[in-house]
Amino acid sequence: MNGNDLKRTFLAWKEFTSGQKVSITVRETVLKAWQRCEELGAPIDGLNVQQLLTKDLNGLKDNNRELIKAAKPLMKQLFSQIDYSKSLLILADSEGYLIEIAGNQEMQEHLNELDITEGVQVSEVEMGNNCVDCSIRLQKPIKIEGPEHYNRSFHNWNCYGSPIHNDDNQIEGVLSLITPLSNSNSYSLGLIISTTKAIENQLILNRRKLVVDSNSNLVDTFSKIIELKHLYTSKHSKDVAMYSKAIGIELGLDEKSMYNLRYAALLHDIGKVGISDNILNKPTSLTDQEYKEVQKHPIIGANLLKQVDLSDEIILGVRHHHEYFNGNGYPDKLQGSELSIIARIIAVADAFEAMTSKRPYRNPFSKNEAVCELKACAGSQFDPELVKVFIKALDNKDIFNIAL
Repeated sequence: MNGNDLKRTFLAWKEFTSGQKVSITVRETVLKAWQRCEELGAPIDGLNVQQLLTKDLNGLKDNNRELIKAAKPLMKQLFSQIDYSKSLLILADSEGYLIEIAGNQEMQEHLNELDITEGVQVSEVEMGNNCVDCSIRLQKPIKIEGPEHYNRSFHNWNCYGSPIHNDDNQIEGVLSLITPLSNSNSYSLGLIISTTKAIENQLILNRRKLVVDSNSNLVDTFSKIIELKHLYTSKHSKDVAMYSKAIGIELGLDEKSMYNLRYAALLHDIGKVGISDNILNKPTSLTDQEYKEVQKHPIIGANLLKQVDLSDEIILGVRHHHEYFNGNGYPDKLQGSELSIIARIIAVADAFEAMTSKRPYRNPFSKNEAVCELKACAGSQFDPELVKVFIKALDNKDIFNIAL
């Protein structure tokens, strides 16, 4: 947000908090947050200290020891990518209780003055909209810049947060980055999103008793993603992973193949971090040149993942998920059995998820409409046998209740 945007947002905040009609456009999520805060009686300045909820810190840390074990090394790694002296990192549990605060001492002291310490629950009723509460409430990454905060106490800070999910796709915690308004940059939210992805992966691996070095190539890859300065969201990939797993279960794939399928599906679109935001977020149809740019993302993703200790099956699944069964896809024009089973599965799952999701330029397909499209393209775009398997899986609701 540039200086003019900050001034306009502050004027909108003044209008709202003084009871006037807001005549200046602010982000819809921000306006809704202000409205919630007003209804809750949240403070415009300072905190509702008497309403602050606290828990025994030792008990909190013990209950969240797996989350802390997975997150702390990655938080340390994250600090190597940012200016530690001007930032705060906060780890909270699924209820918004703060379990780790690290970073700039002066900023920590300011939080202490506001009675915001480890063991305290941060919610809108006590302190207005904040990234921990909003990430949990909205179940997605969030940023709040300067005067977008309802509470004036935080107008000099930018806040970025992203939920951390477990194997059951339930929120296990939140990672939040706080920076001074003067230290704003275009990639902080992407930094947090990528780090939470790494934490989620580490949680999964830890719980399967697989040892992964906290300074592993996985974190290095996410660091490279940050350097590309693109925000990468996870809902689409998680849904694709869910559909892919359903196909894998129906096929009776072995444990190793299911493991490779899961990670390839979760990471299939990671190469889009190398594509311009203007293209990815364009509300209208792409030009031919823009479409050619988008077509580069499987190669970008595969090249990124080659630097990580992942299997060739995962990397090829990412590279080939846009190949067609008849050889008319991209990037390598492979066909039929030349394509791995993982790539062919993801192609079906990816297309179904894309069709049934809302896009800026069209409404979502119904389930039946999407199934009809899959059938129409079976044998050309998709493996016809896998289309049949997926349609069968869609009718087996128990499959979709199994954790990723």
